[in-house]
Amino acid sequence: RAAFYVGDDDAAHHFSASAVSLGREVGDVGVVPIAGARSALAEVFAGRWAIAEASATEAVGLAEAIGQTGLSGHGLACLALHASLRGQFEQCQT
Repeated sequence: RAAFYVGDDDAAHHFSASAVSLGREVGDVGVVPIAGARSALAEVFAGRWAIAEASATEAVGLAEAIGQTGLSGHGLACLALHASLRGQFEQCQT
């Protein structure tokens, strides 16, 4: 998280993507929705919007699939940001 605070988007992406990979590797599905949303946010900042949308969508889906709907907020916020940057304001409200 610190990499986001200091504006190091590359480091933020690296650490978030690493957390997703490690979470999957060890079977800790609880970490994947949050780390996936952070990875998606880093992708937004890097201009890789299609990857960001896919990562955030996966994070939301996994959070809901494991019954942790509260964790889906991270991915939903990223999807709303992504939609707003594309000018799709109606999607931001859903």
